Amino acid sequence: MNRKMMHGLFKTLMLVGLISFVGCSEKEVEKPVGDSRTPDLILNKDSILMDAKGGVDTLIVENYNEWAVTGGFTLEPNDTEQERVMVAVMFVLHNQKLVTIRQRGI
Repeated sequence: MNRKMMHGLFKTLMLVGLISFVGCSEKEVEKPVGDSRTPDLILNKDSILMDAKGGVDTLIVENYNEWAVTGGFTLEPNDTEQERVMVAVMFVLHNQKLVTIRQRGI
């Protein structure tokens, strides 16, 4: 792995560490149609908009206290005029949700 890839991986792990969550709630959660094994994954939002300099945002998982994330590989400031788009996949057991992360350009 080259230095740039290691830097990107480190920043991805930092993103995962910065996303906070809330444990299971007491309310009943309906099971999704077609998958009776686990309730749907409930998030407080399915998209995040960041400005060009980057930053931190919070994504709350409302009905699970154990989950995982894949994707979302860019945290550096965006010094271009183009918006960047990333997708993080939040998953637990048999269910997943896609979270779109957009970062504005300068």
